[in-house]
Amino acid sequence: MRQYHFRPDAVAVLMRNCVFEVHDWGSTSGGGVAHFGRDGAPTRVVMHTAQHEACVHECAHAWWYELERERPARKDPAVAELIAVFRLQSLLEDGGYPVIRQHCRQFRTSMWNEELGRWSHDEIFASLASAVMCDMRRMPVGFHGVYGEMLVMPQ
Repeated sequence: MRQYHFRPDAVAVLMRNCVFEVHDWGSTSGGGVAHFGRDGAPTRVVMHTAQHEACVHECAHAWWYELERERPARKDPAVAELIAVFRLQSLLEDGGYPVIRQHCRQFRTSMWNEELGRWSHDEIFASLASAVMCDMRRMPVGFHGVYGEMLVMPQ
């Protein structure tokens, strides 16, 4: 995780509160899931293969879940900040950050969860993190506050 600019304290939180599984170390075809640990149970991070992008994505989910344990998402200012910057970036056509803006435009409609009546903020967070492999230099500055708790800015 350090290779992908995770803060040492974020790594410590994930290692303390999560259980990790990799089903096929010999493949890098991708896929995975993070199961939020309810009632004090650890979050289970399952990767189908050893693909780094899937690992980054699922670790970002797990980090977001661990933040939610301490502060409910509805009241969390990080959620509001993430959604505001996400929506703004989805409307911008140029000016840099092509990978992030492409993802924001692509997900603008699919990340609204009708059933829950809210944005799928954990999926937005994880998808954008893995889209740039946790390199905040490839993210607009508006995202730095949200991702800065999990990541360090690479040198």
